[in-house]
Amino acid sequence: MSERLSDRVNVFRDEVLDSVQLDPRSGGGVEVFEAILRLLDARLETIPEIDMILRDALSRRLAWGDEASAILADADSVAKRLLDAAERSLHDPKEEIEVIRATVETSCIVSRFITYEELRRTAQARAILLREELAQSRLRQAINRQKEELDRLNKALQLKF
Repeated sequence: MSERLSDRVNVFRDEVLDSVQLDPRSGGGVEVFEAILRLLDARLETIPEIDMILRDALSRRLAWGDEASAILADADSVAKRLLDAAERSLHDPKEEIEVIRATVETSCIVSRFITYEELRRTAQARAILLREELAQSRLRQAINRQKEELDRLNKALQLKF
């Protein structure tokens, strides 16, 4: 096998990414495809840098306003197309299994990352809501104390006149 598996899988790039139909601003799963290639290059050893590069790309997409569901849909689409292309084009079952493992591993990383990010965002939103509720409660208490003080002062003024 003179050519690396990742190089042969990279030939599927246009087909897998469906680059003809992509919105130019959309990530379209490019980061997922590249993570699969990096994982194939690393011979399926989970290297922290591979995770970090993919997480960084996913973070950028979230920061630019892409929805978590769109990112997951892109990852799913890339996985399906890549597995179909690998099944059609790779003749060695061992190589096909390597591509399947790399695709599954990368999809799991994407899913975990998106899940953690959504949980973090939900927890952050809940904390903001709880702080707001606490501030509103304190404000109501302050208003009630002011009303009580005004009532007391009004009664004191009525007694003088």
